[in-house]
Amino acid sequence: ANNASAVPTPVEMKLIPLRSLQMYDGTSLNDLPANTQWTVEEDPIRGKVYSDGVGPYLPNLKKRMTLRDIPIKGAQKLVLQYWSSQSLEDGYDRGDVFASYQGMPESNWRNVDYVTGKSGWQLRTVDLTQHAFDAAAQGVDAIQIHFEMSTDAYVQYDGWLIDDISILINDSAVVLTGIPGSTSNSPNLNIGVTAT
Repeated sequence: ANNASAVPTPVEMKLIPLRSLQMYDGTSLNDLPANTQWTVEEDPIRGKVYSDGVGPYLPNLKKRMTLRDIPIKGAQKLVLQYWSSQSLEDGYDRGDVFASYQGMPESNWRNVDYVTGKSGWQLRTVDLTQHAFDAAAQGVDAIQIHFEMSTDAYVQYDGWLIDDISILINDSAVVLTGIPGSTSNSPNLNIGVTAT
């Protein structure tokens, strides 16, 4: 702020933590909408997990798993976390994560993450905040997340496994008070930061 004077008092700020809004642990399809095309299978490392199907996948496949609607009212930050392991033909077969909202045509769904090739279990984190803001600007109060595996006609491997899906949100309102105008000659500033 072009203020070369020393700070008279140390300032301590704590970040508002994200809280869990929705969680899917992979043990059952009961938490998912009835029309899911995925299944649950036993993984030797993580136990029961979501799967595109047991064994090698089929050619020219498109299989989707959609989560329940995610309410976004008041969201300041929205994050998707999930564990992923895949055995896919690198560059040709892939697992995509799409974000959408009610009424959005499928051709406009946003690809927010994808996997291809082979990888053991890894935690993946996707920031959905901008998508939530854009949806709210359209007057929408919930978004949807779709996990979709698609393959070509040639090589088939074992597919895509997903576990412990978490939707994390910060819906606390952050309020700044005491902000001076664009020009201020005040030698003292008393800016307050509160969260509700």
